[in-house]
Amino acid sequence: VLDQDPASINERDVAGQTALHWAARMGNIDAVRKLLCYEADASARELLGWTPLHFAAQNYNGSIMVLLIFEALVEEGAEVNRRDNYGNTPLAYAIHHNNVPVFRALRRLGVELDFETSAGQTVLHVAAWWAKSQILRDLID
Repeated sequence: VLDQDPASINERDVAGQTALHWAARMGNIDAVRKLLCYEADASARELLGWTPLHFAAQNYNGSIMVLLIFEALVEEGAEVNRRDNYGNTPLAYAIHHNNVPVFRALRRLGVELDFETSAGQTVLHVAAWWAKSQILRDLID
């Protein structure tokens, strides 16, 4: 399909999501890499403003695949500090879902820690509310 119609790589569903959003959400590194090879938009925003990184930040199942997806998306220009329509960054979703490996990967990438959501919540508010003690300890140390 992509060889015959490369423009279809960034087609969207009714929620504004591309195939890359779905691949990142499902933790499918092979699909992520293939879609990026065909120049899928690594920073595409769906209707709520989520990028593939926002989806990957939530998808932690103990697998290294999520970290590989993060690396692949960032290598292709995905913005690690991109806010969704609610002011949440991928970091906020990693904290919310207690995704310690992605949280640490984002820290290594130099992600902004001084964000504030549209509800006025800071990174410490999000961590205190949602995270287990490890993320909170990492933030305080």
